[in-house]
Amino acid sequence: MKKTKTGLTVLALTAALALGAAPAALAVEGDAQVNTTGNIAADGTASTTLNVYATQSQIQATIPVDITVVTPARGGIITAPTAEAYRIVNNGSDALKVTEIRGVDGSGWKAVTTLTENVADITATTGELAMTVKAGSSAALPVDSAAATTIAGANADYFTVAANGGTLGLTLAGESKVKSTLTGDTAYRAIQIAYTVSV
Repeated sequence: MKKTKTGLTVLALTAALALGAAPAALAVEGDAQVNTTGNIAADGTASTTLNVYATQSQIQATIPVDITVVTPARGGIITAPTAEAYRIVNNGSDALKVTEIRGVDGSGWKAVTTLTENVADITATTGELAMTVKAGSSAALPVDSAAATTIAGANADYFTVAANGGTLGLTLAGESKVKSTLTGDTAYRAIQIAYTVSV
């Protein structure tokens, strides 16, 4: 029996979890209070008391480090893992919100919102990925290295992960465009998807 090649090439996307949390208790309401009398000593020295607010909130979450999508060797529509396989798990005691998504260009690959029309004009050495991420019924949000995508409005509720083992399934979709035909049945290290998460 003759073996045939499928002509499909595998792209690996690394999902990087970027952590960022700003406790609401640190917000300053009204004008800062400054003591302007009696705080300068006769010898010209002065001091400021610095108060520190401590919080026990911590972000503890896991996300797959590497996932693989499949694309035709000449570029085209990708096939990605299901939301059951690609998900963020919240291991902490506070609910988490994914607040921002950003693509990070990889070796030879560029994360874009729109594929370059003419192959010769692609600035990346291998190709481009125009991808989106969805959570549940949210809008499809772009993964772009030129600018981060802020998750706000109606989409924010879909990108919330419940505490104590809550999960957030993510759905990837998109297309690839390559400068020259990729080698079939070969994995290429492509881009990273960085998520900013807050409590």
